[in-house]
Amino acid sequence: GAEVVFDAWRKATGRPRAVLDRKRRRLIEAAFANHNTEDLIAAVKGWRHSPHHCGVNERHTVYNDLGLLLRDSAHIDRFRDF
Repeated sequence: GAEVVFDAWRKATGRPRAVLDRKRRRLIEAAFANHNTEDLIAAVKGWRHSPHHCGVNERHTVYNDLGLLLRDSAHIDRFRDF
């Protein structure tokens, strides 16, 4: 469930101390309405295949927040398919 997806995100982002709070749990559970566990895990790992999201951008900022990766089906599909 949500724990599996969250653990995959923590490993992919190097944030071992991140906490699965209520807001993050709700975000992941909402994503399960239209996507399976495999797709969500691929989405939370997919940012690593996008130079822009890895920090190769004008701000030199890494964009890998769980809220961005699982924002909606369009974002989930994009990051899953990277």
